[in-house]
Amino acid sequence: RAVTALFGTATVLPVYRVAMRWGARHAALAAGLMAVMPLHVRAPHYVLTDVPVTFFVTLTLLLTLNAHERERAASFAWAGAAAGLAAATKYPGGLSIVVPLIAVWMTLGTKPSRLIASLAVVGSAAAAFLVAAPFTILDLPAFLNGYAHLAGYYTPKRLAEPAWLTYYKHLSRSMEWPAFLLLLGGLGLGAVRAVRGPGRVRWTVTIAFPLLYFYFLSGQTLVFGRYLLPLLPFVCVLAAVGTVSGVSLLRRFDIPRAPRTAVIAALTAAALLPPAWQSLGFIRTIARTSTVEQAHNWILSDIPKGASIVIETQAL
Repeated sequence: RAVTALFGTATVLPVYRVAMRWGARHAALAAGLMAVMPLHVRAPHYVLTDVPVTFFVTLTLLLTLNAHERERAASFAWAGAAAGLAAATKYPGGLSIVVPLIAVWMTLGTKPSRLIASLAVVGSAAAAFLVAAPFTILDLPAFLNGYAHLAGYYTPKRLAEPAWLTYYKHLSRSMEWPAFLLLLGGLGLGAVRAVRGPGRVRWTVTIAFPLLYFYFLSGQTLVFGRYLLPLLPFVCVLAAVGTVSGVSLLRRFDIPRAPRTAVIAALTAAALLPPAWQSLGFIRTIARTSTVEQAHNWILSDIPKGASIVIETQAL
């Protein structure tokens, strides 16, 4: 659990570093939103692969943006390795390989060439996957049997409601409406910037992965809210960009800086406070002593030792 919690906490830093490509205020809001997001706050309390895979997916995005700026195949290889670690942690994390591949082909000055850089991404991803999950090769029959068993859980079945609708509810309720509306604004702005620029590459990869991943989840029959975790870093960045950059567009109407800053501050509070309050409620709840623990403690403290041993033995 401690390792899972460390991965969850560490994810906030690459979110901040990614959002710094837009500006310091964008980065502060994105990191703050990631830190208080209820889905992200809850999951690290349990031993779940969804938490470390979220870290590696976010690391893939950060290393991809670094590689785009350096325009080197070796830099893109590091991004591919992060995607390989994401896949080794949890197979759907392998979808993050599209992030460096998209960036490679949009980075015209990549050296020595975009083809070599693409091969470096795929090769390093495969190598990192095998290093982190060596029994994929060392015990191939067991791996294939286990994978087939897992695939059996994804056989088509009738759901009470479409998976995409369930995930939409999880995401919107976790973010609360102010932050969710800002996310929609960030997606709209991102779609425009991905086509017109500036910053076409960073915009494209930031909106492409969450859309692809959400589409992937919507086609599955196993539906759990925690499966949305790899989307959250992208969601937080887009919501932050939708807030700060969206308000900055008001400069075109000769609105003074002070009112614009006040609007950004108000939207920041509206985005952060509802999910933070929800997360605090969860922490208060989980910190309470359960009735089972209360009964156990009462038995140990108020019933004679010999009797408590009999009771515990009967319970077992």
